[in-house]
Amino acid sequence: MKSENKKVLSRKKEFFLVVLLILVTFFSRIFFVPESGYVNDREIYLSWASKSMNSSFGETYTKTGSDNMPLILLMQREALRIHSRTDFGLSAFDFLKLPNIILDILSAVTIFYIVKRMSPRHAFLASLIYAVNPAIIFVTAYWGQADTILFALLSIAFISFPEIAMIFITTSAFYKLQSIIFLPIIIFFIIRKFSGKRVASSLLASAITALAIILPFALSDNASDITHVAFSSVGAYPYITLNAYNLWKIVDCAAGKCADIWWNSISDKTRIFSFFTLKSLSLVLFAAAYIFALFYIRIKTKKEGRGFFAEKNERISKGEINALVLSLSFVALSFFMLSTEMHERYLFYAIPLLAAGYFMLREIRQIYWVVSATFLINCMKSLAAAYQNNRLERFISSHINTIYLLPFAFSIINLIALAVLFSIMLKDEREALRKTKTERKSKVNLLKTISAYLRSVRRLRKETRKN
Repeated sequence: MKSENKKVLSRKKEFFLVVLLILVTFFSRIFFVPESGYVNDREIYLSWASKSMNSSFGETYTKTGSDNMPLILLMQREALRIHSRTDFGLSAFDFLKLPNIILDILSAVTIFYIVKRMSPRHAFLASLIYAVNPAIIFVTAYWGQADTILFALLSIAFISFPEIAMIFITTSAFYKLQSIIFLPIIIFFIIRKFSGKRVASSLLASAITALAIILPFALSDNASDITHVAFSSVGAYPYITLNAYNLWKIVDCAAGKCADIWWNSISDKTRIFSFFTLKSLSLVLFAAAYIFALFYIRIKTKKEGRGFFAEKNERISKGEINALVLSLSFVALSFFMLSTEMHERYLFYAIPLLAAGYFMLREIRQIYWVVSATFLINCMKSLAAAYQNNRLERFISSHINTIYLLPFAFSIINLIALAVLFSIMLKDEREALRKTKTERKSKVNLLKTISAYLRSVRRLRKETRKN
């Protein structure tokens, strides 16, 4: 067996690998930037960014009427501002893609350091498979969508510093609202591993971060704009699926609506009982999956110290980092597969997390590539169904979109991937519980042995005194 020292990367090698990773991530995307993506998205994003350039950050929604979260708008506005000064031969929309590429680079580097903590020799390869993932490149560089979960990844990387982790996961929600699904897992993990004082300071850091982002809007009397954008997106498209190849696409296909036309999908307000809709069922399914993920964290983390404010051993093991990555991957995949009103792009959130857990098990490696393939085809077909002015979209429309039952087949494959991930975690839970029971029995047996020994000592003392 190799010694731990041989597994640790030298600083020189680590620096070289990180620089190489940055270059690979950048150049694998920059060639796709001049592609136009979806024309409607391009016009809307450019309109929002240009309107926000002449206003303060707090007046963003008043001036633009955007439905994006504030940090996306801020980055796109600054990208367009740089373009107005020097364009480097790129169009304005090309510049709006640059924040996506920068965040992709930082995501790859963050995955490197997450995996380095668990397995240094696998860090570069795990981050590389994210960097060159065709599905990620298609969504961020070609299509131009801002779907990164960089800040959620940073919360994992800094989980040993819970205050910083909470700052990042809170920031993540103000960049992409959907990443709020990771917040309860992060909070629960912190509660399990840290003292009540650290938990309280972490929640305070989260609140201060949220207030700092909201403050410019509050000073402009527009604080309600953020909550309006956040809540108006829920229920805006009341269909069981918005081209997402998930559980509900299977239902759509069974009803003869397998084509990638989301407005032809079944309404998620459809009642299956007098008081129960399809949307209600999806919420119950996702809630059950989430409870399972929380229970997995509870089983796989070692809680030390009694009482909320008791001092604890706050060292986080490799196994606990593995458990956190795996549970977040499961939540991201469950969110996509079980929720209604799901866009095809929301499978994006599972990809970087599965990359971080790529070398845990052979089954996770298989899930990563299967999900990446279905995600790529899903996004390409959805874009081609809406827009056919580019060669790629025309090719897909002519050759791939004609396969009517492809969405059904890929939805089944995604469902199997979720089931496999569930079985991995369930097996892991059972082994952990069995180990815990064995340890408890050992402790009980030890206590019984000590108790019997003490009784025998007392007996001998009494006999000695009598003699």
